[in-house]
Amino acid sequence: RDKSGPEHLWRLKTPEEYEQATGQKIKKSNSIYDKLHSLDDLTKLIPANAGQTEVKDFHAFLDLLKQMLCVNPADRILPAAALEHRFITMEHLADARNSLYVEKAHEIMMGVEGRNTNSSAPIDELKDV
Repeated sequence: RDKSGPEHLWRLKTPEEYEQATGQKIKKSNSIYDKLHSLDDLTKLIPANAGQTEVKDFHAFLDLLKQMLCVNPADRILPAAALEHRFITMEHLADARNSLYVEKAHEIMMGVEGRNTNSSAPIDELKDV
């Protein structure tokens, strides 16, 4: 817990602070994920050959994810509002509804929508969704 600021904020320890506190060395890696410093940096992972529709869909997903992960509950998206978000409703894909990407996205969402959330389906059955 960081008590140095005007408010008491939570933050992750730096690798050096972690090593000092635990005595465990941090393994260094050259992963692409090491270059990500915020959720917005995830856009760097969009393939260069991604179509405009896929990029638009990724940005809608990222917007929903950021709203869901807000630490302050007052700023966090409510479940009912999340269900109405453009990523879930796919309204941002309306202009490309005949594309293969959008057709596949609709198929996936219909499969999710049709499943009974109280079912005891094994995880393996759900992994394709």
